[in-house]
Amino acid sequence: MGDTAFALWSVLAALVFFPVLFILPVFARKRAWRKRAWFNFAEFEQVQRKWDIAGIIFLIVSLILLYWLTEYTLRMVASALGVSNLDPVQVRQQLQSILSSP
Repeated sequence: MGDTAFALWSVLAALVFFPVLFILPVFARKRAWRKRAWFNFAEFEQVQRKWDIAGIIFLIVSLILLYWLTEYTLRMVASALGVSNLDPVQVRQQLQSILSSP
């Protein structure tokens, strides 16, 4: 139960915070321009380019972790249901039979 709860909360946290990856850069760039005294626009663009690369790397790592956590959760659910493989139809049928029985 503990591993399943951890996996579920991990996936939910990833789904909740995933949109932040797209929203935050828009506001952060504007704030960075206003917050610091830049020598020129080229310097600002150079620094922002580095942050863009870091953001892309973070996005890729986040997607890999999201995929891994989703797979881990599916395997935990399949194991709890007694399904030997990860056939989505079979897992859904097992879940429906469990949820429909009193």
